[in-house]
This record gives sequence, structure tokens and C-alpha cells, in this order.
Amino acid sequence: MAARKNENQQTAQKNESLLRKLTKMSTVSLILGVLTLLTGMAYLVYRFFSERAYREKWKDYDDCGLM
Repeated sequence: MAARKNENQQTAQKNESLLRKLTKMSTVSLILGVLTLLTGMAYLVYRFFSERAYREKWKDYDDCGLM
């Protein structure tokens, strides 16, 4: 009976350890996913404003006939 109880306690400890590890991995995965999305959004915003500034700079030359 005591051996069975000890075995159950060890199994419970292993399950708790596995659950903590999975929770930590899920949290890290979520953080990395959010960082990836934020980086992509920042890049798109940068490209938008960069393209806008470029077009603003050269808009006076559109009518000169070079293009």
C-alpha cells in the first residue's frame, strides 16, 4: 500500500513538472509570435512612410518629362 502511494506521488510530481514546462514553452511561443507580428507591422509602417517621403521628394519632377 505504501509503495503504491509513493508511486502515485512520484507520478503527480512528474505531471506537475511536465505541466510547468509546457506552460513555459507556450508562454515563450506566444511572446515570440507577438514579437514577430509587431516587427512585421513596424516594417510595413516604415516602408509606407519611406515610400511616401520618396514620392513627396520627387513629385515636382513628374511634369518635367523625364519619366
